[in-house]
Amino acid sequence: MVFVPHAIIIGCILMKTKSPFKTHSCCQFVNGNLVTRHAGGHIPFLAEVTSFLQYGQKNLISVAVNNTLTDITVPQGSVGTIQT
Repeated sequence: MVFVPHAIIIGCILMKTKSPFKTHSCCQFVNGNLVTRHAGGHIPFLAEVTSFLQYGQKNLISVAVNNTLTDITVPQGSVGTIQT
């Protein structure tokens, strides 16, 4: 939970997510609302969250991540079948 004071209402508020948990893709939410989706591995990204915040209150920020390795996700690896 992140408290956002009333005094910060002026301007635009950006939220920077650094290398989201070393994932291949993620969705970022503020107060249960989808703010942005990101795909591309270990690259930081910005999201404009001004209209999603509740000023003078605590705000819930959450990130849903997908770390599934496929033939097209970064970093590239080899995907194969191991015979047992």
